[in-house]
Amino acid sequence: MRITIYDFEIFRLNHLLGTLTINEHGGKEYYQTWSQEAIKDFYYDCVDDTIFVSHNGFKYDQPIFQEILKGKNPYALSKQIVGDDFTARSYLKMMEFDCMKVRRNPFGLKLTELISGRSIETTEVDFDIERELNKDEMTLTEEYNRADLDQTLYNFERFYPQFELRLNIGKTFNIGIKDSLKLTEAQLAARVLGAKQDPSLKYKIVKPQIWPTLQIKNQAVVDWYLKEEYMDHSIVTTVCGAEHTLGKGGIHSAVRKAY
Repeated sequence: MRITIYDFEIFRLNHLLGTLTINEHGGKEYYQTWSQEAIKDFYYDCVDDTIFVSHNGFKYDQPIFQEILKGKNPYALSKQIVGDDFTARSYLKMMEFDCMKVRRNPFGLKLTELISGRSIETTEVDFDIERELNKDEMTLTEEYNRADLDQTLYNFERFYPQFELRLNIGKTFNIGIKDSLKLTEAQLAARVLGAKQDPSLKYKIVKPQIWPTLQIKNQAVVDWYLKEEYMDHSIVTTVCGAEHTLGKGGIHSAVRKAY
């Protein structure tokens, strides 16, 4: 099973697929093409024995791949995904590890370049240009695309333990590679444990019980929960000399100075 980093650059009339494949000796093999037919051939040649690695591939690159395989111009879909935060569905059978999905608070690829102290690569070529790209513009885009592939590989190397863990879980519990890499942590745990969803619990509200022996020092917080004010706003209270902010999603706190 080979590992291939991939990334698309989508213009109005030109579409670039760039890939970086790690060979069996650990070497890097780059491949770039502007041909939609070559993109289709690449997919069908690789899909059965390749694990694709991307940054935001589930939401962007994989739907773009699917659009090209349908013989369509992916520009409109690209604009919709990027501009409208549109969620496109992909039904491709490709096995993929999305580095952006690993983070609970996902970062864009350019921000990961900043965090890692690497050069932030940008392109001066307008993605909305209303003509075919010339040779110089294609060369600039290929350089930009190659930098994105390198950064995705850099990120993947740092997430490799999570990648390997998911593969091992899949192998141990007989979960296919595609699902073991794509499922969320909660979904993967549910699959391993054989958990079943109970639809009746979705709207079931269990009121908290206030025990008479419970000593309460922050009655305002208790009232905030019981009156369900957490649905509208957070609340700040002081515990052990530190401000604690409570919200619908949990509690956060930190001392202003640790030394």
